[in-house]
Amino acid sequence: MRKILFDEEYKRRPYLAVNAVILKKINGKQHILLGKRKNVAGKGYYYPPGGHVKWGEKLTATLVREVKEECGLDIFPGRYVWTEEAFDPEHHVILYYFAILDNKSEEPKNIEPQKCEGWHWFPIDDPPFPLWHYLGELIKLLNKRDKTK
Repeated sequence: MRKILFDEEYKRRPYLAVNAVILKKINGKQHILLGKRKNVAGKGYYYPPGGHVKWGEKLTATLVREVKEECGLDIFPGRYVWTEEAFDPEHHVILYYFAILDNKSEEPKNIEPQKCEGWHWFPIDDPPFPLWHYLGELIKLLNKRDKTK
């Protein structure tokens, strides 16, 4: 008999998601890829591409899939950067990873317009408003890191 790993409590566990921090130099200045969310968590805020992990899916595979589904871009997952724990509207744990574009000249497309107003490159030292508050903290750290280089 197979032992059940989860009890009824599992229904109230947090969602797990991953987001891609995709940076690109444009005219010598560092930019970050962001889109304004429409009908999902973070509605009305600028947010990086990403989404929920499917059962049995590796985190990096989720990252690759979600960026392709949302922006049409192929990426290589990079190193882990940041963890966010949010409770709006539901409990989410989101892991941020750097991601490298496979083709640096390819531009993002808005593949899921029902979820996002569009994907754009924004200067990392002048992000758009309103920026998802947790992402704002990460961008502050990235800007501080760039100034120490």
